[in-house]
Amino acid sequence: MTVDSQGRIYIVGASENGLFVKDMGGTSYYQPNITKSPDAFIARFNACGVLQWSTYFGGQASLSTNIDDDIAYNVKVDNNDNIYVCGLTRADLGGNSSTCGVPQNEGFPLCDLGGLAFFDGTYNGGYTDCFISKFDHSGYL
Repeated sequence: MTVDSQGRIYIVGASENGLFVKDMGGTSYYQPNITKSPDAFIARFNACGVLQWSTYFGGQASLSTNIDDDIAYNVKVDNNDNIYVCGLTRADLGGNSSTCGVPQNEGFPLCDLGGLAFFDGTYNGGYTDCFISKFDHSGYL
């Protein structure tokens, strides 16, 4: 959990079902359904504790492994109220890296910002991959 400069509260974790997701509208990232249990989640509340935005964040595992865990472990905000979420995934890394939105193929969401941003959209062996994702204060990935 963390709090930004406006007093908004951010909570992350993992959910298997029952999370109330809320689209903030506009260009915010919004994944309304779990792709396969569990998926990470991100939630933002105002300073009074009212839910403003929440979304699942994850992808679906390949049929060969059929194991899918997407878990967000930590959240931080910077001086510009950008949101940083880190965690792990066992989902396929099949998201479309050029659109920076919810993948159409249920792969894990990938976004290549180009320039000096680090991006590795390949599976490098082992059981899990880690992720660090950045959202702006409006929830845009």
